[in-house]
Amino acid sequence: MTNSAAVAADIVMFVRETIIRHEQLRESILTRLAESLNEIRQSRVIRGCLWLLGEFSPDCGKELSQSVLEEIVDCVSPLPIKPKATEAEKDEKAKGPVETGTKVTTRTVVLADGTYANETVYDGGAAAEEDRNDKESKTPMRKLIAEGDSLLATMVGVTATKLLVKGGVLHSCPVVVKNQICFLLANLVRLCENLSKQEGASDIENASGGAVNGRVTDTDAVSRLTQCIRAIVAPNKSIERSFKREWGSGNQARNALKQVLELEAGEDPAKAEESAMRSASKQPDDLVFFRQLKPGATVDDDGDDAGCDLFESDDASMLTASTADGSPTSELETGALFAERLDKVLPMTGLADPVYVEGFLRVHSFDLVLELNVFNRTNTTLQNIQVELSTQGDLKIVERPQCVTLAPGAHAVLYATIKVSSTETGVIYGYVAYDMKSADDKESLVLNELHVDILDYIERAWVNELNFRTMWSEFEWENKINITNTSVEPREFLANLMENTNMSIVGRREVRANVKTGEETHTAKKALVKAEVTRELNESSSLSKLLGPQSKFVAVNLYARSIFGEDALANVSLEKNPDGSLSGSVRIRSRTQGIALSLGDRITLIQRKQQQKQSQKKSSAKRSEAKKPIPEAPQLL
Repeated sequence: MTNSAAVAADIVMFVRETIIRHEQLRESILTRLAESLNEIRQSRVIRGCLWLLGEFSPDCGKELSQSVLEEIVDCVSPLPIKPKATEAEKDEKAKGPVETGTKVTTRTVVLADGTYANETVYDGGAAAEEDRNDKESKTPMRKLIAEGDSLLATMVGVTATKLLVKGGVLHSCPVVVKNQICFLLANLVRLCENLSKQEGASDIENASGGAVNGRVTDTDAVSRLTQCIRAIVAPNKSIERSFKREWGSGNQARNALKQVLELEAGEDPAKAEESAMRSASKQPDDLVFFRQLKPGATVDDDGDDAGCDLFESDDASMLTASTADGSPTSELETGALFAERLDKVLPMTGLADPVYVEGFLRVHSFDLVLELNVFNRTNTTLQNIQVELSTQGDLKIVERPQCVTLAPGAHAVLYATIKVSSTETGVIYGYVAYDMKSADDKESLVLNELHVDILDYIERAWVNELNFRTMWSEFEWENKINITNTSVEPREFLANLMENTNMSIVGRREVRANVKTGEETHTAKKALVKAEVTRELNESSSLSKLLGPQSKFVAVNLYARSIFGEDALANVSLEKNPDGSLSGSVRIRSRTQGIALSLGDRITLIQRKQQQKQSQKKSSAKRSEAKKPIPEAPQLL
């Protein structure tokens, strides 16, 4: 067998899928698998093989179950298994005197190359016994159990018991085999008890300080193995009912395995949609647009913009080509873009300044397009108006705004292209400089900062549970956000979190609005259907059926993907306290640091906004109570 744990685990997964899907090959595969048990070196792989043998061998007859039992006993023989001495015990034995019962003999031996060497032989005593125990651990399974792998020991005992009880071998097998299995289980129980005692002693020694390097306690292993012994030695109706419920005709384990395989074999709708978009977005004879080679916007004498919005024309052409019927959607796009501009436009200077600048950021493919509306608020002509921009973060300015001259009261629209290479919060800042006829020096105004919203880069995506677990174990960057002092329902908090981070529940199909595939990539179209997506998200089975109105806690995994292919994972654990507040945490993992920190800042901002809303509600309630008229005292006649 291979020495690579990853390769061996993949082989076991493949064998598992083959056994569950091809029943005609099941007996031959299980026979070869049982014969290979003594060659496997990884504990995880051995446990997977034992589960397959214990689950599917009884279906192939009593002979196969009995042969598998014999192979398992051979892998752990000879019995009893004694735990290996710890390092401290070895040091004490090395420092102590040599036992009187030990006989030391030195003899001359001939080596393989023909030279002579002296060999020291210890006859009797602890050294010979320890050397004999090491030689007896000839199989990897026995060696792992002797080293203290209690989980593997439990798996060996459960598999042997399952083969006896489920396979029908318990009443037909010889008494010698039954006694041998009972002796094996008793030996495993004694081994786990000794390991628990050693761990307890090490915990007491390390209680003074420092980190305790101990394993998980073996009390569960002892109780499980004790149940197995009771099921073999003294079976009763309650034990038979419990084993039938777990191992009998219900086949709970097999049904769960089938669901896992269906999830694993299921096609990822996000990848399918991405490939469909890639195949249908452009045709071979379509024109290729190079924005850098097109002329920029120019301004006429009256100060009006004589150029055209090249980016909007590109968007319109791409959108028209992507529609199924070829009908133009310019009115819809114009209205959606105008609504988005009203929602996201930010003033970069004041209205009292000579030059008033408004900024509007929107995502165009992998670039940011900064649209600047520049107004001349003075009664004189402003010459050489230049907007100088700088960036902070993973942003790079590709195309800078042009220099313009504005008449009194005129305005111009300038564009700047900023390249984004990763999902990370960035800042755009700078100043605007201009010349006045009455002034000799060039004047300037500092612009307000523009913060890049990472929500424009994150898209809703779908992933199955197996891929989520794999990525969760591989990703190294983690950001943990504690949730405290938030007086909302768990379902409301989760819906708000998913809405403001574009994350979806793992294993659940993402919510799709009734829009065309090509239109979803447009930023204005995303803004247009955001309300519809939010409404469907709240009404979908992902939340309404999973979380009832009286749910007191939430434990759910979320997933999102950026337009750059970065995966973002989140684990949400929330609990509603008796006082009505929420407590818990949100753990974010990603392959890169930027998206983990950016999503953490986003969740912190969501929590802060919810706390502000709650405080405003409380203050308004107090004011309304204070405004209530005080009843007048009755007048005495």
